[in-house]
Amino acid sequence: MRSIESVLIVDFFRRGWMGILAAELAMIALPVAVFSGIWREAWVAPASDVAVGMHVVFTLMTGFLAACAVYVAEGSLARFYIRPISTRRLVAWQMLVGVVTIAVMYLASATMINLGGYGWPLWGPALFLATAFACSQAAIWTLEGSSVGQLLGCLGTLIPLVTWFRLQYGDLHAGATLEMWDGPSAVQILLLGVIMCAAYGVTVAGVNRTRRGDMLNFSRLLAWWEAR
Repeated sequence: MRSIESVLIVDFFRRGWMGILAAELAMIALPVAVFSGIWREAWVAPASDVAVGMHVVFTLMTGFLAACAVYVAEGSLARFYIRPISTRRLVAWQMLVGVVTIAVMYLASATMINLGGYGWPLWGPALFLATAFACSQAAIWTLEGSSVGQLLGCLGTLIPLVTWFRLQYGDLHAGATLEMWDGPSAVQILLLGVIMCAAYGVTVAGVNRTRRGDMLNFSRLLAWWEAR
């Protein structure tokens, strides 16, 4: 008899391999096409402010594309609530598959892009995207049953993370010199690791609640607010 974990992996790739492949190809083709078009007009140094800024934008754009493909592959977590598996194992495995997949997708696309001499950093953005994905999973799975709550949860976790990611390339003020992320450092790895662990803990608590049918009801909060 196959283990629950192997069933989850088979289900993940059966549902999403085409979308993941399409997203991976887009993650490579989009930056290369734009950079090639720019370089036909004027040569842009890989370490210039323009190239670094475009790397940041493309990393966030293609990271969102990869996240969408992975979410489609995973499907609703509630599909597995009746399976004989503990919430901790279910969340850990689904989250692990998701963060590893999105990190590998970035590493593969950045490696292919770097064959053209673009000099994109590998491990820092990959770890950031994995962490951001884990936090979005925590918001979506914990606040299941409320689309507004899921949206607010994602914004509340991702906006600070994206701001932190941008700061790894230079100051936020206009005219600041940008440099490629030379990392991650041990402190950065520890920070992102702690955030992922926190996301896992929050998700386990939230899924435990929804798994027993205790859904968050934001309509009551809205009614209370309107009655003030």
